[in-house]
Amino acid sequence: MPYSIEQKLVGLAKESSRGVAEVAVARFIAPGKAVDFEYKPTLLQDEAIRGMFDSMPPTHGKKAGIGKIPDLDVEGENAGELLYSLLGGITSTEQTSFVVGATNKKLDFSIGGDPLVATLAEGTYKAGLAETEADSLCKVIYDAIVAAEAVGVYHVTYSYTTKKFTIARTTGTLSLLWYTGVNKATDVSTLLGYSDAADDTGSLSYTSDTATVPYFKHIIKRTTGISMPSYTFFMDRGISKKVYNLGVVKSIKLTGAMDGKCKADIDLLFKSEADGSAVTMTPTWTDPAPFMFFQTDVKLGGVSDVNIESWNLEIDNQAIEHRTLNQSQDVKDIISPSRLLVKGSYEVYFENETERAKFLANTENSFEVILTGGLVKTGCSYKLDIKLARIHYEAFPYGEKNGLFGAVAVFNGYFKVGGAQTEALVIDMYNSVAAY
Repeated sequence: MPYSIEQKLVGLAKESSRGVAEVAVARFIAPGKAVDFEYKPTLLQDEAIRGMFDSMPPTHGKKAGIGKIPDLDVEGENAGELLYSLLGGITSTEQTSFVVGATNKKLDFSIGGDPLVATLAEGTYKAGLAETEADSLCKVIYDAIVAAEAVGVYHVTYSYTTKKFTIARTTGTLSLLWYTGVNKATDVSTLLGYSDAADDTGSLSYTSDTATVPYFKHIIKRTTGISMPSYTFFMDRGISKKVYNLGVVKSIKLTGAMDGKCKADIDLLFKSEADGSAVTMTPTWTDPAPFMFFQTDVKLGGVSDVNIESWNLEIDNQAIEHRTLNQSQDVKDIISPSRLLVKGSYEVYFENETERAKFLANTENSFEVILTGGLVKTGCSYKLDIKLARIHYEAFPYGEKNGLFGAVAVFNGYFKVGGAQTEALVIDMYNSVAAY
């Protein structure tokens, strides 16, 4: 029975131990049909002289793994792992996104006597992980409860995994009066994910009924080390499932045009291929939400340029195979010991010669692409902000585009001495993922 290209399925998972294949998929991605992971040997030919004109069979040499993930629609949550593996440095922080106001600041509760009312301070907060975390919603809830009843010992926590709050009292009695409370119309139940169809009684600890989404900012940039984060990649081709360990992204090319989606082409290296028949590969897909042309803002020198028709950016960490006499045909490791290469171009219609003059004078500029997608939650959008602190043009010729004067500007990215951003490239990603 033949198999269709449409049956290809790709997943990945960050490796807990470098080079040791994970056993479960953490995220599925949906790239173009040409996606593939090629694992093949090098054959060492026999060149010895034996007094005959026939060739002797080759010897099995080294093995190498090369992966290509082309034509990926870049969305708010499907590129973080790939960008992290490419650059290696990441800082993730929760942003304020939970809004407490006049219509949702009450919490009616009881410890066995008359009902009590906790009143949360109005404001916009991050969830936080516990009441000990300053400026968090957990602390605001805790402070409000303790202000209403200071004898008991309370704990308020939030899980980035389940995305649920837990309100608890260590001893005695605790009921959360979501249904019978006098402030039901203005209570905090919906914000925290608790159902107000019934009170929470009979326990000392109550966890939200539904998940409430947090909002995170991830700052991704080149690490100072030479070992980029490794991932296990999984592919189900219909005919078989395979697992590819020690996968490291080598380069990513990002592109965008005036009438399409933001796309990514990814090249990566990996160590070896193994049977994946035991791996469960049953994704749950959500509606596509790629960053689009009308959500794209391209800035030169911090100023939006609305005459740009398309753009592309290539980022290469120059990853290489690190081979030693490690008693294996496979690589020992995959490392990035060389400089980060950042280059790009954009197509633009001439309305002035400001940028071309910078090319002629070798004057530096900055380049930024801001992609703002749909909502993670009210007031919080998926966002990808790609910032090049310093570019120098390599080409800015007079040309023609659709009967108008235009140019294909070509540039490279560089370190900027003394700037607010010194690194050649920094990418800010906003989404609901707590950590990569």
